[in-house]
Amino acid sequence: MFEDSLRLAVVLNALAERAISAPFAERALTGGETPHHVHDPEGLLGLDPVSAVPLRQALARLEHAPAGRARPAWALLLPRPGRMAGLRGPLEVNRAALDAGAVVMTHDGSLAWLGQRVGAGVQWRIALAERPLPPPDPREVARLLPRTIAQVAQELHGLDVTGGERPGPEPAPELGDHYPAASQALVERAWTVLATAEAGLAQQHEVLHSHAVLTRERHLRELADAALDAISASVSWPTRSMEV
Repeated sequence: MFEDSLRLAVVLNALAERAISAPFAERALTGGETPHHVHDPEGLLGLDPVSAVPLRQALARLEHAPAGRARPAWALLLPRPGRMAGLRGPLEVNRAALDAGAVVMTHDGSLAWLGQRVGAGVQWRIALAERPLPPPDPREVARLLPRTIAQVAQELHGLDVTGGERPGPEPAPELGDHYPAASQALVERAWTVLATAEAGLAQQHEVLHSHAVLTRERHLRELADAALDAISASVSWPTRSMEV
């Protein structure tokens, strides 16, 4: 659900910026092929609390929010075991976010989108969460990521191993004009770093002794975590929020 959640956060922020319409947001998220539905059991969007409805209905509710009501920015949080990425509960939301590897929510936690694959489609559940810790600032992360890359490279060199082969070109997502150009550059770099770290973690190094294997894995996870923080920061702060 990582990439689906990333695309959702991008289109919700575009919708909040009035840069796109609900039908366009739906096409951008689904590609016109994968069915997406939304379940709103607590009626937080005023949708049917019993049955899931097509995604467009939920997007339309957000697009046509009452006049005068501020449209919130949406954060992409990427929890992993041992790192909750700013989530502060409730427990049910934390568990669902960990299972999915991602959650999209307003910066105040008043609306959270939790996704799961259902057959060939995706179902989102709308939930109420506690206010999360603020996502990382993309400007700060842009300074920290190169340091982490250099430190991990040095540690792996000391083990006389590499982090893994650089994967083939997999394009990073396009954030759109409602994000700073620096955020697009950051997500592109972090996308490659994450793919490289995950490729390294997937490789077996049987020639290494157990301590070296564990040390290598720890450093690669540090690199992956830094890339996840950079992706979260890039997506969670559209231009309007950066100017506040």
